[in-house]
Amino acid sequence: MIKTSETETHAFYLSDFEGTPVRIAVDKETGEVLFDAESIAEIFDYTDAEDMLTDDKVMQCLTSEAQKGAKPIKKIPFN
Repeated sequence: MIKTSETETHAFYLSDFEGTPVRIAVDKETGEVLFDAESIAEIFDYTDAEDMLTDDKVMQCLTSEAQKGAKPIKKIPFN
């Protein structure tokens, strides 16, 4: 994993999963790890994040997590 940049709130990294680049952000205060939706979409063979987020099964999973109090989607500007 290679650190690519940081802001006051997040450190940004680039890693790979079986040859696919994965962008990661780590919240400096909480240590929460966030994955870039475009990176995850490519790993799961979707065209892009929009394609992934319009899949009914993905939306059911995200809705289920949100109902449990999780925040499965956060907008973080990946560099």
